[in-house]
Amino acid sequence: MFVLNTEQAPQAQDKLWAVVFVLHFLTMIGLSVYYAVKADPTEGDKQSFSYNITRNIAYILAIQFLSALVIASMWIVVVKTFASCLIWTSLLLGVVSTGVLAVLMFFTGNIVFGIIMLVIFFLNCLYVYYVRHRIPFAVALLEVSVEILNRWSSTIYNAFLFMLINILWIIIWSVGATFVLREFSGNGASGGAAVEIFLIFSFYWTSAVISAVVLMTTAGVLAEWYFKYPDNMQPSPTWRSLKRATTTSFGSICFGSFLIAAIRTLKALVRQARRSDNGILLCIAQCILNCIESIMDYFNYYAYVYCAIYGTDYCSSGKAVWNLFCQRGFDVIINDDLIGGALSLGGLFAGAVTAIISYFAAVAFSVTSESRIAVVALGFIIGIVFTFTALSVVQAAVSALLVCFCEDPATLYNTKPESYRKIINPMKERYGNIAFVASQR
Repeated sequence: MFVLNTEQAPQAQDKLWAVVFVLHFLTMIGLSVYYAVKADPTEGDKQSFSYNITRNIAYILAIQFLSALVIASMWIVVVKTFASCLIWTSLLLGVVSTGVLAVLMFFTGNIVFGIIMLVIFFLNCLYVYYVRHRIPFAVALLEVSVEILNRWSSTIYNAFLFMLINILWIIIWSVGATFVLREFSGNGASGGAAVEIFLIFSFYWTSAVISAVVLMTTAGVLAEWYFKYPDNMQPSPTWRSLKRATTTSFGSICFGSFLIAAIRTLKALVRQARRSDNGILLCIAQCILNCIESIMDYFNYYAYVYCAIYGTDYCSSGKAVWNLFCQRGFDVIINDDLIGGALSLGGLFAGAVTAIISYFAAVAFSVTSESRIAVVALGFIIGIVFTFTALSVVQAAVSALLVCFCEDPATLYNTKPESYRKIINPMKERYGNIAFVASQR
């Protein structure tokens, strides 16, 4: 069991990786600025970019952003109030959709695909039957996590802030990569392939770091609540958690994100190679990389949670994740799947509502019929992005609460007995007295 050290100040972990990331980032910015200044304005495609955004389009964008923000905030309340209903809805939608597809395949004469969908349908039915007793535990974790986030809603605002930072990074990277690649491809300079790989890797690494900062900030806030509330809780936990994520734990973030970026860069290179040679070996390689990426994403996620809670380095956190999966792997995976399904409904709902609002806004501001499709599509994307950004905070809080409870249930029992009973009662109904037993001190 991990023990939280509250007496000593947190020590900087994996410092070398933080230094490497900063050097890489400065190199990326330096290359972009250098080749942007060096570029001859008379060369290139000579396209003129118009920045004359009309007032009506600005109003529509404002309506889309405001609508998405309101819906995302409302959906968090819906998740807490109707958690059980949402989980059951997501499970049953999977069963019904595969059953309907199986019937359609048979009616259209696609017997092979019909049999495949029928097998998936029965597997979904078995899965629902197997996990039905685990739903109350997932509901309890979700309700407690949302209560904590409602108390410190700044965690959600922090997620929106870093969403904007990520968008800004995409814009900066796109402009910089354009100038750099134009220089190497236009002048026939050597090393073009290496520069392209570096640019791809830089994009994935920085984006992964930004996302991990949000995750670790949320997990850190929940850890403070779990171990320090109500007696030793200091004000502004979100700021302190963000400070740890960007200072003492930043090296661990860079280390884990480096691994993810390396896998995604390899995937990008394989996809590019398949455009010219779509052979079986490249197809197998991409399939293997997809599997490795999924495993590493999931492993990294919980490694970051451990880093945020206990302030450990990445390798120590990885060992703790391995022990957690060995002891309670199925419980963790099933719990994440149940809650993830409920949260995903929110993203789709928000996207649909924002798209409808965007359509009426486009009509109100006399947008041409040809452009309305683009406005509606943009509204759908904005709704999904905003809602998933907010709900990613909920998912991070649930994961952190689960880790804290698995590692140290006694602390919750001794400091917050009401929350402890809310979480432990579903487990007692499922497992009896062999569930978590906290020492009563």
